[in-house]
Amino acid sequence: CLSHARACSSRAHASMSAAPTAHDEENRKFVIQTPKGPRLYEAATTKERDGWVAAINQVMSQFVEER
Repeated sequence: CLSHARACSSRAHASMSAAPTAHDEENRKFVIQTPKGPRLYEAATTKERDGWVAAINQVMSQFVEER
């Protein structure tokens, strides 16, 4: 659930892709590339991070296919 991911920046609008980052020791952070720039999030665990990244990319690929 999104309430478990902590937003590290506050840009708005839909994303085009999401990917894990390698900028923290536990690697729980992920970045979402948006039209207004990247947004950085941190999940509680790497498993949760992987779930978010997969879900966001799946939704975005479906969105792109529908256009």
